[in-house]
Amino acid sequence: MTKNISITVSEKNLQYLDSQVKNRSKYINELIEKDRRSKFEASMRAGYIAQSENKEMQEEEKLWEIVIGDGIDDED
Repeated sequence: MTKNISITVSEKNLQYLDSQVKNRSKYINELIEKDRRSKFEASMRAGYIAQSENKEMQEEEKLWEIVIGDGIDDED
């Protein structure tokens, strides 16, 4: 779903935009998506770093790893 919006940009930025792209909306949408993706990836990296530094969580994961195969028997 898309929405129409109005934005205000400086004349200099509008001239630049028009000189670089044919479809303003597509270009702006791609910039926003790139920024969202970048921030999501940074958030994920920070979470993984925090998780790797959390000794209590690592010990909990080791306990769960022990039971990963419990209850799974080969059927004959």
